[in-house]
Amino acid sequence: MRKSLGDKPKEISPDQIADITRLYADFAEGEKTKILPSESFGFQRVTVERSLRLHWEVAADTAERLASIKQWAKLSAEDQQEVASRLAGLVGVVTTERQAMAAKLGTLPKPIEKQVWDTLAVADPDAPVRFSRVAVIVSGPTEQGALPIWCAKSKAAQDLGTPSARDIAFYSGGGDSGYRTILSVLHEFGVPWVLVCDGKSFDIETNWSLHVFRQIAQAGIELPGLKGFIDRAGHGGKEQRLMTQALWDEQVALGVCHGVFTLTTSWTGSGEAVESFIEGAAPGKLAEAKAEVGDSKIRKGRWVAQQTDCPSEADDLYRQIITVLDRRLKDAPTSAESPSQADGTVGP
Repeated sequence: MRKSLGDKPKEISPDQIADITRLYADFAEGEKTKILPSESFGFQRVTVERSLRLHWEVAADTAERLASIKQWAKLSAEDQQEVASRLAGLVGVVTTERQAMAAKLGTLPKPIEKQVWDTLAVADPDAPVRFSRVAVIVSGPTEQGALPIWCAKSKAAQDLGTPSARDIAFYSGGGDSGYRTILSVLHEFGVPWVLVCDGKSFDIETNWSLHVFRQIAQAGIELPGLKGFIDRAGHGGKEQRLMTQALWDEQVALGVCHGVFTLTTSWTGSGEAVESFIEGAAPGKLAEAKAEVGDSKIRKGRWVAQQTDCPSEADDLYRQIITVLDRRLKDAPTSAESPSQADGTVGP
């Protein structure tokens, strides 16, 4: 017998090969054969996702673990000493509230901020279900890739904190029809939100059924200013709903007051999509991104933002987002999750 191939130390003779070939050609069930449908050889994969449950804990070796990662070397000696000193003073602190830990830690140096939070996070099946503290809903994957990075790079982030430090999550609505479902869930759980839409979402003439203000109302969210506009714009038939520049300007201003923003410049044409804004802010970069990372919109958006500074418009947008989210956080009901202290911490 020839040398075996892997775990198959079997050899069949020419006569056996001929017999097997004949059985295949006959295509009939018998003593040695059985015919099964193709479906019998398929399978179904079911992915069960569990809610993220975490607590944040400063352990005795936290500073030592941080010192072993490459980002630590990017800090000055003074910053390294300052961070290590803060962590040493918090050894033993455990909390299910990220903001409580953030208040105790203070502002962290940007090169190490993400790594500190990753190190402090501990999977905990007994912790409360983990939701983002606040949410930014964007129209599609391009801005979902670009905006978090631009916001983290912005001047506003230097003054007010990065999205990561403020526990802001960015979600894609999957197009201008997907806001209602996400808003319904966020509203049900009391998570403050803002929207960043394409221009088409404000078009009362050709997109009235999916108008962003209507989707907010349909999600069960009562905002009197938006309801007033909906009632007025919806009065009469379709022929009376004509989109104009004045209506665009009115809606954009009204949206800002109620946490509905856009980076686009029009409700129609190429100016209604966020890609037109990106092309204006970073000419040619989307084409370069496609060559670098392929057709994935979220990867292209992320690549462009990584390669460019935050545009002034995105910086202004982030400041406005924080203003609205802070106001909604202030108005949101609070929940006590701590068994010992009001801020959810256990320890010093």
